[in-house]
Amino acid sequence: MEDDGHEVLISTERMKDALDLLDRFHQLSFADIRDIITVGVNNQKEKRMLFRAIDYALSLGIKFPHQIDALESRIRADISDSFQTIERPGGITAVGSMVFDRARGEMTWKVLQDGPHILASNFREGQLGWVSGNLGTGKTATGCSIIEQWIDMGNRALSNIKTATEDSYCYVRDARAMLLEVADVLDDPLPDNWLMVFDELYVSGWSKAEASTRKNKDLDGVARVIRKLGGNLIVIDQREASVPTTIQELATSRYYCHRVGGGVLTVDLRGPYRYFKTKIEDFPLTNLEFETKDFAFFPTTEVVDFEGLYQALAKVEPSGFSKAIRAFLRG
Repeated sequence: MEDDGHEVLISTERMKDALDLLDRFHQLSFADIRDIITVGVNNQKEKRMLFRAIDYALSLGIKFPHQIDALESRIRADISDSFQTIERPGGITAVGSMVFDRARGEMTWKVLQDGPHILASNFREGQLGWVSGNLGTGKTATGCSIIEQWIDMGNRALSNIKTATEDSYCYVRDARAMLLEVADVLDDPLPDNWLMVFDELYVSGWSKAEASTRKNKDLDGVARVIRKLGGNLIVIDQREASVPTTIQELATSRYYCHRVGGGVLTVDLRGPYRYFKTKIEDFPLTNLEFETKDFAFFPTTEVVDFEGLYQALAKVEPSGFSKAIRAFLRG
């Protein structure tokens, strides 16, 4: 290969390294990325800003880059999908171009190298997601995998899927139980990020008209309240088209289960913390023990007027949310 081609090859390999590193962003400590963080960053001011952000985080005792809001998206913005290298020594200009396909088609989990928390990596505060797929394809198991990863990240999880292990996550039988549990979380001096995984098997017999009216309205109210309280919501539904409008429009994480028995799913992460889409083969099944035939009926408006609760929450500051929840349920 000629010299200018060699220059392009070096640049191409560095760009690959940078993108591969970002694909494992949630696994990394600062020690892993300090030598490569400026790859693709041509603006010296931008480069200095990135290092200052890291130095400041380290001074606060933060150990992982994903804990800094918007750091990953800022780095990705500095690495263009197509790039050029110019101004070789000696005045010769070499131009190279490469387009990176982040979808990557089908992947085997064993070689994905995206870390154990890929399913839960797009939830922080107020995010929505859904899991869909045909009967028996592993929707509930995928929901439990997300719970497992979420808890492993140091957060709290709630679900109407009954757990066989008391200490794994909080099993809630109805909307009142969920809201009271959330109020307890909010009362903690250092409240954790929290997530509700809502399996909707109980509505599988509804007509299409019911799915587009009553269910849509009910769950839209649930989603609005959970986001208002700073939580995250994942809905599991066999029929993708019957997922409530609010969740379809605002979901940042979508999971499609393909194979009966589980293990094959499409992961579609749309931000704000990750952008990633691929079909993954041999995804490991959850280690959580859950009762496959025991799901709380979990009616919504028959127990709680979520629209009324949302209006009540809108009148108070976030510090008063837990008190407002309990007062609303008593009233």
